[in-house]
Amino acid sequence: MEVLELKNIVKKDMAIDYRRVYNATALMLVAGTQIEKRIELVLENTPMGDVDLKITVMEDLDYPLLPVLKKIREKARILQDEGTIY
Repeated sequence: MEVLELKNIVKKDMAIDYRRVYNATALMLVAGTQIEKRIELVLENTPMGDVDLKITVMEDLDYPLLPVLKKIREKARILQDEGTIY
């Protein structure tokens, strides 16, 4: 299982500055087949200055969820470091 790309990243308008919500599409390679699933990324600043990242897969997935969330989180952290999502 591999996350190839997070694309179509759209930020939702929020009234709170410390919480940012994005809708995106995750392009994944599962058992040799490319699949796309809609996801939601929530970046929330904690009082200690860290950024908490929560991921929700919006569609059913025929693969164990925890490894998928871990790989998506790694890809999202890379995008956060690049400044694509902030």
